Amino acid sequence: MDRLGPYRSLATVYFAGVVFVALLGLAVSAPPWVLLIAAFCARFCISGGQKSVIALAAIFYPAPIRSTDVGWALGIGRLGSIGGPLLIGVLLAYQLSAATLFYGAAVPMLLAGILVMLLGVKYKTP
Repeated sequence: MDRLGPYRSLATVYFAGVVFVALLGLAVSAPPWVLLIAAFCARFCISGGQKSVIALAAIFYPAPIRSTDVGWALGIGRLGSIGGPLLIGVLLAYQLSAATLFYGAAVPMLLAGILVMLLGVKYKTP
């Protein structure tokens, strides 16, 4: 983070996550070891992005209310943990392939990476 800055670092993690989540779509029909490596790399980027974005969010709130606002951000983020599997279950019921679902799952990460980059431009960080 010191070299690239917080916004570029986080955007890089998100963009790498896009690649690995999309590769999961290709790895569905590959040997199991390829799927495991792709899943490990994708989860590494997803988990790193989730934790880093909360740390980045903390700088936007004033100190007296920072813990409450970050707590709300974490709580709202849990909605994705609940709603994501429900949405995937519904989409699987409509006979969508697993590969298609992984390609679709890469889109929110791409949007997150773009938005973090735009935040870095707006706040003019190195």
